[in-house]
Amino acid sequence: MRTIKEMILDPLMTVKNALEKLSPLQNLSPEMIAIKNTSDEDLLFMLWKSHGDDISMFTETFIKLVGEPGLRQSLKEAREAFGLAQEISKKTQKNTYQLKTTHYQLTILLERDRTGKIKGLFIKPALYMVSDLDECFSLMKEIGSSASLLVRKDGQDFFSYNAGKALAIGPAYKLFVMKELMKRIKAGELKWNQKVRLEKHLQSYPSSALYDKMSGGLVTLQVVTQYMMAASDNSAADVVLKLLGTQALEACDQRTPFLTSRQFYQLKADRILAENYGNADMAKRRKILEKLEGRPLPPLEDVADPYLTGVEWYASAEELCDLIEAVAEDKAMRFNPGLAEKADWQRIAFKAGSEIGVLNFTYDLKSLTGVHWQIALTWNDNDSLPEGKILGLTNALLRELKAL
Repeated sequence: MRTIKEMILDPLMTVKNALEKLSPLQNLSPEMIAIKNTSDEDLLFMLWKSHGDDISMFTETFIKLVGEPGLRQSLKEAREAFGLAQEISKKTQKNTYQLKTTHYQLTILLERDRTGKIKGLFIKPALYMVSDLDECFSLMKEIGSSASLLVRKDGQDFFSYNAGKALAIGPAYKLFVMKELMKRIKAGELKWNQKVRLEKHLQSYPSSALYDKMSGGLVTLQVVTQYMMAASDNSAADVVLKLLGTQALEACDQRTPFLTSRQFYQLKADRILAENYGNADMAKRRKILEKLEGRPLPPLEDVADPYLTGVEWYASAEELCDLIEAVAEDKAMRFNPGLAEKADWQRIAFKAGSEIGVLNFTYDLKSLTGVHWQIALTWNDNDSLPEGKILGLTNALLRELKAL
């Protein structure tokens, strides 16, 4: 006859042992148990304080997905750009937290697994905390060696600073391409549904999602345009420029010749040639571009130099406001809202441009109350610009304007 231990206690212990093996706390180190018992707010404080040196609070899956060097660098740059965390609080939205530093307010989305480690982290663009629009504009004017800034409200200048000064705008040059394309389509010279070929020799940097899918194939002009504007696809822009011809866009000396993005990168890879181009007259510039025709696209590591005077696309804030207003209604402008929140505006049209030493944001916005805004903000410098501060101030500007 079996004892009570054999009939009852032994089976219970077997079940208990099996359940313990299934428990996420089984075999956890003291450090891992400490992480699990740490509140979300305290964990974010630890993460921010670590400066990217300690990433032990992340799951291996997340680290592999993001890449360890990239994760460490992103955390380091965020800490350096925005400063020490002074306060972290839970927001009403699920998994959402607000981190405050001396000048900035950041929204952070956080997800943790059953062991308490971070399996998801997203830091939204920062908000620079200003008392009013005057402070915001004052801080914007101080950034970089040159700035061209303009805000229009219902067609009238609301704020202007060097608005007529043409500065380097980087990939925002696509606004000129878009306006010319829409002009040709309206005139009946081109059609949105006509097909263009994605030729290999038109491929540029950075990597093109469109070319990755369809290199060598035929694609409608409308699809190419959507990639050009929504994803700022330089290769797509060069396809459109071949169709239009660059001379149609050469309305002023500073944009003559009008560079393709491929030519831009070819010049940046050859410092001496780029300097000669920047100092040359119009005729000599065209001859230099002819020399580039047979050259391959240079290695990516050779084109990472800062902004070179003359090797760029130039426009004033006034021109950019006119351009964005002219193209704002097209569907290609609806996909990328930039820093603007779709819930805050009836309509958002946006284009940006950036490289080392160049940053531009251009918007056409219709508020929920029907106010029509154009915004063009461009900064240039011989060195890297404080992107975190610029993003934070632009975010603050949008928040202030939506309430007017």
